Amino acid sequence: MVLTRKRSGRNDRGLTARDVKTYSDSSMADTLEIPDLLRSQKESFDWFKTRGLAEVLEECSPIVAGVTRRFASADTSRRTAQYALYFGRHPYSIAAGVPGPGFYFDPPKYTVEECKKLEITYAKPLYVDAWLENLETGDIKSSARRDLKGKPTDNKGIFFGDMPMMTDTGTFV
Repeated sequence: MVLTRKRSGRNDRGLTARDVKTYSDSSMADTLEIPDLLRSQKESFDWFKTRGLAEVLEECSPIVAGVTRRFASADTSRRTAQYALYFGRHPYSIAAGVPGPGFYFDPPKYTVEECKKLEITYAKPLYVDAWLENLETGDIKSSARRDLKGKPTDNKGIFFGDMPMMTDTGTFV
């Protein structure tokens, strides 16, 4: 409370200095622990980079594309699913127990200090495994780093873009 005095010795509320009581928190034994907000922010971003991205890729897979077939004998047309595009992990690779989330980050092109100097975003390239399945024939084309049996391939995945990364101090550049 702020005490302002007028000529009469009373403030706006009609209190004098003798009416105001002073309290001190220094004698309190129990104090609250200050949360480590930086650790919390880093853990949250680490969760997003691992499980969060995997969940998003799983939610948007498969993308199914079809073709419209017109029949000469009838006026009706029918749309059938022909292709399914999977990002991250294919259901067959999951069933076979192939390890990994289905995406990875390449090392960053520039260091944090170089990004600050160049005034660009500190980011890492994100590559995602992709599987295109022909639903009519059962053929599967892959850009994944491992085949459906878990054996390494020469593929690198599909470049999804540069993903901004958090620095060690919990900031983005």
